Amino acid sequence: MAKNDERFIPVANAFFDRDGKSKLNPRELYLYSYLHAMRSFMYIDYTITNLGLLSSQVHFVKKDKDNRKYICEALTSLRDKKILIFDDVDIRKEKCIEIRFKTFIRGYEKIPYSFFNNTTGIEEYMVLCAIKIRKRAISFDEWACILDCSSKHAKTKILEMVSIGIINVSNGKYYVNDQGEWRQETNEYEVNDDFTPEDDDNDDDLVIDSVEEETRSNNWGKTGAKLTDKDFYIYLTSKDNKFRTKCENIINKLENPTKLGSKPFDFTRMRDMAQKRIDDESRGKKQSDEKEFVEQSQNTVVRLKSNELVEFNDGINISDVREILYATYNEDTYHQYVKSFSINDLLDGCYAETKQSVREQLSSMIKESKFDDEMKRQIRSFRDAIVSKNNKQRRYDEEWERDEFSFDGQNMSNLSLQSRIRNQNVENKKNKSDLSDFLD
Repeated sequence: MAKNDERFIPVANAFFDRDGKSKLNPRELYLYSYLHAMRSFMYIDYTITNLGLLSSQVHFVKKDKDNRKYICEALTSLRDKKILIFDDVDIRKEKCIEIRFKTFIRGYEKIPYSFFNNTTGIEEYMVLCAIKIRKRAISFDEWACILDCSSKHAKTKILEMVSIGIINVSNGKYYVNDQGEWRQETNEYEVNDDFTPEDDDNDDDLVIDSVEEETRSNNWGKTGAKLTDKDFYIYLTSKDNKFRTKCENIINKLENPTKLGSKPFDFTRMRDMAQKRIDDESRGKKQSDEKEFVEQSQNTVVRLKSNELVEFNDGINISDVREILYATYNEDTYHQYVKSFSINDLLDGCYAETKQSVREQLSSMIKESKFDDEMKRQIRSFRDAIVSKNNKQRRYDEEWERDEFSFDGQNMSNLSLQSRIRNQNVENKKNKSDLSDFLD
């Protein structure tokens, strides 16, 4: 087991190469650093997380849907660049992923954790890292390349950081060039190690929560107290780094006792139960976010076969839609809730021509207005009318490849070829019996 004595983040020089394959943008650098900082005392080589946890702690933008999108993009890019190592899974499905980190032997800087506390945005954090790595003068054009933005925005950001005192600047000297024109040498910058950020409770653009003291009641470190599933849950979800370190030290001692005859404590069940609770909360938050999205959307909301939730528009092929989500009101409970309408269930058993007709009709309907229970009834009636018409045009001696619906105006049933043959045989026997009675 590796011991984490030095608390720093290894940031490679290659992360800032202008045309390098490992060049990172501000979001990628920040997420990499955040994940590296979140490694536990026991498992120094990797961290375990999921999209729900990340989106609740790392805020690139205010809107949760867009924030999740940016986190997924950054994670995927870091994996493609082989900076983070984890299985090729669908990150959006809220599954826990085990993330390992590329090891740097040389060509990197040790970035202290204090850089997180001294910055309130991903660009500020990248500026501090760049100053530590470059160790030379940096022009505004180069800052624009580093921050992946315009020169104007880069200049504004750098001057803003100088004005609040987070970095110091040594202005370049003025000189006259060979053409007799006044020019200024490039400015040099250094991180102000004495800078202390001011508390701002109204800062909506805060990227990472400042260190919070753990206030929830727990049994960690209490003499004679037994640890519970709730205690382990508090440990896993705490934002208090000092508290987490204390918990990890206790876990390490209990799992690796030094006293002769002492049995190691097995935290497997506690860890699994706590993680299950975290996953359940993540799913609950996802459902809550989906409900809010459906309720606030102006157009029909659909879930694509890729599992992405979007508003239906002209650019979406109805064949790519898995289900429709819509809000409905329960008059008994006086609550609004979200229902889903499966496209596969709607088209199950239908012929290709019928499926195409129903899809086209459904696409036309949800483009014109937002989907609801009445529209669900209409599209089912539309399908049933086509199926009923097709059945009336069939004869029993035809070869049927698959089941098809039968609709009598009120009820719908599914009659296969074999059931049709059996029905015909019964009818033939009845006719023969009637003829025999008549002859007798």
